[in-house]
Amino acid sequence: MILCVDIDGTLADNRWRKDRADTNLDAYFKALVDDPPIPVMISLVKALHQQGHYIVVVTSRPEKYRALTRGWLVQHDVVIDLLCMRPNGDTRPSAEVKQDMIKGVLWTYQHLPDTARRILIIDDKTSVIDKFKTLGYNTSQFTMGEEVNAMPALRY
Repeated sequence: MILCVDIDGTLADNRWRKDRADTNLDAYFKALVDDPPIPVMISLVKALHQQGHYIVVVTSRPEKYRALTRGWLVQHDVVIDLLCMRPNGDTRPSAEVKQDMIKGVLWTYQHLPDTARRILIIDDKTSVIDKFKTLGYNTSQFTMGEEVNAMPALRY
């Protein structure tokens, strides 16, 4: 299986910096280094990786923040196989950008047998989940309550 997982609001708790998104996007993204991890999701990703599944991060963060994003993943011991990021200057909605990313993921892993190319998409945004459900993908929506160490609410 190929797990395609979002970062902001799914692996990383970015709630503390959301107010910056409306006023200064550069400050918003640069502050990502201070996002605390969401332990239960980090554990899930690690467990799936240890079982031999492919881990692909699909994020709407612009490409210019790749080094900061990779640094955050390394800092929190998140092992991934591929990091897909929004092209710089691309202002399309996240669902559209991520649809293109998933097409690229399928191309990248085309050499795998069909059983290994099954994709599960985990994201916090309803628009992203709805888009991929419409396209026939397996999806799970992560929603974060007050307690980020508790078992996440996943909508299939």
